[in-house]
Amino acid sequence: MRLAFAGIAAAMALLGAPPAFRGCGGGDEPADGTPLPREEGCLRDSDCDADGCMDVRCLAGACVSVGPLRDGDGDGRAPPPCGDDCDDASPDTYTGARERCDGRDNDCDGEIDDGAPRLDATFPLSVGDPTSLVLPWGGGFLVTELSSSVLWGLPVGLDGTVGAPVEVARLTMGTRFAAVAGAAQPDGRVLVVTLTDLGVARWVELERDETTGDARRLAGPGTMPTPEDVSVVEAIAFDGGWAIGFDATTPFGAERLVTLDPSSDPVIRVPLAAHPADSFGLATDGTHVVVSDDGGNVVFFDGDGAEVGRHAVAATLPGRPLASWDGSVVVALPDDFDFVLAHLDLAGGLGSAHPAPFGDASDVVRIASAAGLVLMARTDVLRTNVQALRGDLATYEGGGVDLGRSGIDVTRVSVADSEGAVGVLGTLSAMTGSDLGVLLGCAGGG
Repeated sequence: MRLAFAGIAAAMALLGAPPAFRGCGGGDEPADGTPLPREEGCLRDSDCDADGCMDVRCLAGACVSVGPLRDGDGDGRAPPPCGDDCDDASPDTYTGARERCDGRDNDCDGEIDDGAPRLDATFPLSVGDPTSLVLPWGGGFLVTELSSSVLWGLPVGLDGTVGAPVEVARLTMGTRFAAVAGAAQPDGRVLVVTLTDLGVARWVELERDETTGDARRLAGPGTMPTPEDVSVVEAIAFDGGWAIGFDATTPFGAERLVTLDPSSDPVIRVPLAAHPADSFGLATDGTHVVVSDDGGNVVFFDGDGAEVGRHAVAATLPGRPLASWDGSVVVALPDDFDFVLAHLDLAGGLGSAHPAPFGDASDVVRIASAAGLVLMARTDVLRTNVQALRGDLATYEGGGVDLGRSGIDVTRVSVADSEGAVGVLGTLSAMTGSDLGVLLGCAGGG
């Protein structure tokens, strides 16, 4: 009996007092830094002595390395001295990553945008029509084109190669598309808004199917609640969703209306002196929806559609006078000689004015933003020239692109940012196609 009791006491002593812990690391740690399992086993995570670089957990009584302890961007790579991620704030940046046209050293070799293609060419496209616009599409671009009552999207690579068309939207009942607008989110979602010849606004949200390359529908198609005589439509990404603006005549007169949900009524209303207006500005500073009117005012609205401030910046504004920016918007406005560019924020008003890229005061002017650049398009009787500037509005990025062929006017310009490459689509007035200028997006090399 004494022997039996002694055995039980010894067993209880073992349960109450685990053997001394020697740690998971040590001098015999492998070269890759992964801690060795604790030979005696473990009871809790704190029993596992990681080396500060690996996340080691106690699983089924053994210390197991489950991943990098330091991985701020979730790409599975740790920064030095624990790994080869030279930018732990960007999941696209680590040793061996594909170099993109985004102004970053993606492959961590000390060179920015090395090996990425130079993006300064212009490709004549035999596709396109007066409504065409360009959208990001899986590292390339999607150019919309109308065919009867079907809105097609044509994939275009950075080398100008056109792929097989994908169907974006289709109409029935004999109606036809009359205008197209679109916007894109960083996660790849794209919104396309169309106007028909009966004044009906239709919308659809989609993304690119990575397997097939086709358009995968995420929401819609739906019909927007709008007045009957909508003539102009614009769209931007805002707060993870969309802001869609259009001009129309309502019982209150000519108005610029903005909805923050394509299936809901407009929440922003800006009175206009006449309809349609020559100038249409719709942008965001990241917090507010910013709209211009036809009297030279720029008005800020919060996410509920309430006006929170306005600035009178000029007597008149050019065709597309606003570009989105983080913390402000960029505005193009006339001065005594030509046009200038300036940042405009809600609290501080207009910042320092910078001369716009050279042109004539009679040019048709449009500005937009993409890939951290401000793009300004100036159209005269022969061509459209597009220049890209950095956020200081004084430093040029590349030599710009010229759109238009043999004196054919460009009637519309749209821009898209696809993984750092900037596509600028100029729609030709003679309906002979479009020009897609792929603007310099590789800030540091190539």
